[in-house]
This record gives sequence, C-alpha cells and structure tokens, in this order.
Amino acid sequence: FTVKAENRAGLVTQPVISSGILVDIYAPGTPGTPVDTIPAGQNASYWNDAYTSTTTLVWDWSASTGVASGILSYYVCVSTISGGADIYSDTPTINTSCTYNNAQPGYTYYAKVRSRSNSGSYSGYSDNSSGIKVDVTSPDMPQITYLGDENKWINKDSQAQMVLQIQANDPESGLIEYQYAVGSQPGASDISGGTWYSVTTASIS
Repeated sequence: FTVKAENRAGLVTQPVISSGILVDIYAPGTPGTPVDTIPAGQNASYWNDAYTSTTTLVWDWSASTGVASGILSYYVCVSTISGGADIYSDTPTINTSCTYNNAQPGYTYYAKVRSRSNSGSYSGYSDNSSGIKVDVTSPDMPQITYLGDENKWINKDSQAQMVLQIQANDPESGLIEYQYAVGSQPGASDISGGTWYSVTTASIS
C-alpha cells in the first residue's frame, strides 16, 4: 500500500509505502523422515543405526520446501512407541535436528516431525524414524568349552586341531561377533601376534 495524508489547507504529505504482505495460502511440504545420527563421542566404527551405547539420541531430517513465506519452525515428537508423542509432543525447534539427552537403557525410541510456515500453515507429520534401542551394558562374559581332548593337551607334532565352543549372551542388542586372541599364557596374545580376530560363529578352531 502507498498512503498520503492531506489537510484542509490542501497540503499533502510525501507518500509512505507499507512493507508489503506476502499472501501464502499453501501448507509447507512434509519434512523428511528423521534419521538416527551418530551422537558426539560415539565410536563411528561401532555405530549401528538400530542400537546405541549412549543415552543421548540425535535425529536429523531434510527441510520442508514449497512454501513462499518460508519455514517458521519444526515441531518434533519423540516416544518409545512408534507414532507416539509422550516424551516430546510438538516441541518446537528452528533447526533440522533434535537431541534427546535422557534416553533409558532397554527402550527403543522413535521420532517424527512436522513444520509450520511463517503464514501459520502446518505440514503433515513425517514418517516415523526407524527406531533406535539404547544398550549401555556389555555382553555377558563368554564361557569357553574345549571340544575333544578332555585334558586339553595337544602334541605339537600331531598337527592336531584345537576346537573351542563359545557361549555368550546380550539380551538388549544381541551379539554380532566374537573376538579372540591366542597366547602361550593366560590372557596373552603372543601366538596371534597381538592381534584380535573376529568370528561370527560360536566355534573356533
């Protein structure tokens, strides 16, 4: 709008122009599905996007698009139930990420998000994240059973093979592998050259 004022004497002011109003009647596009990301301090070599060993959880998502007035904020829901909102319920953020610092061991956490434009329109909710379970405890101590010679003796010239059966358990996230070293003394790894080997079966020979 451009406005001028005129008095009874016929004097008119200079025109004043308003800042303008953008008409935006459309809802923003739905944000991307939140993705579990590696929290600070988490070892990337052991990161698994279904399990984490930290109680700090982080989700990222792609920004909403397709709205003329721009995005005012995002609203995040976090729950231990897929689709729920009992922990965070439309908690606002201007970022395309969210951090939750008080995750409890043994629980799986999910996130979803929606956006609001500067004109006040809301997008729909994103899909739920795939879920990430918190496991802060190590597996149970492995139990080793020697198979074959009950006396655990092997003749060095016989080319005999030592076979070990391993039993271990992790009720929260399960096991992905066993790691072993071979030594001439308890706890040593001199025979395997200080190297720890990985196997996915419960039998070592």
